[in-house]
Amino acid sequence: MIEVLDQKDLNKITTLQPEDWKDIINPFSFYIQNPYCYPVKFIHKKNIVGLGCGIVNGNTSWLAHIIVDKKIRGQGIGSQITEFLIQFLKNKGCDTILLLATKLGESVYRKFGFIEESEYLFMKGDSSEVPCSRKIKPYQKKFINQVLALDHEISGEMRSHLIISQLSSSQIYLSNDKVEGFFLPMLGEGLIYATSYDAGKELLIYKLSNSITKNVLPSTNKSGVTILKDLGFVEYSRCLRMFYGRKIEWQPENIFSRIGGNMG
Repeated sequence: MIEVLDQKDLNKITTLQPEDWKDIINPFSFYIQNPYCYPVKFIHKKNIVGLGCGIVNGNTSWLAHIIVDKKIRGQGIGSQITEFLIQFLKNKGCDTILLLATKLGESVYRKFGFIEESEYLFMKGDSSEVPCSRKIKPYQKKFINQVLALDHEISGEMRSHLIISQLSSSQIYLSNDKVEGFFLPMLGEGLIYATSYDAGKELLIYKLSNSITKNVLPSTNKSGVTILKDLGFVEYSRCLRMFYGRKIEWQPENIFSRIGGNMG
């Protein structure tokens, strides 16, 4: 049985924590608190044995944190959660559904019609103290329209509800009063979008100077991958970005650091 996940369930889902994933309590707490997120639970014999979430950004959406208790995997629970959320998101008017697939989930998503469109690289290394550009400034309200336009241009999604909530702690890269990139340190793993090489490089260095030893970005961002390799970072894993429905236009070459496995 699939039901809505709520606040009182948070202390019941720790047993579902995958060994190789980051803590799942924080993201599910985030989902419960935000009206554009729709977290669900799968109940079996009065226990929560599965989880998932749909995230709506206008007519696009994401499937996130599809998790099944490892003791009862292989019984179709993950497929039932996926099917439920696909239909739910379609009913919400989403004609594009996106996700980042682990090796475990990839075959399941293909059965539902998800198509591979790109690959993300996981890289790790030692952070170093590198002087940062003077063009990196704390965000100011007068730049809100530029930041939102840049996010829409690169992501291909309408998600001002997400970005605006993170701007107070953000940094922007300015060139002649034009925003060429931004860094949202409190959004997942620290989102970096940039429309120029210099902006992407400097914002990435700024992020890594804060004792960050891992970074994930699309493989098609050749510049970003080269910057990381020059800093001594090496690849240690990969995952697939997949889509269902309408293919959207986005710019993976301008993503220097992703949000996370739940929102790209």
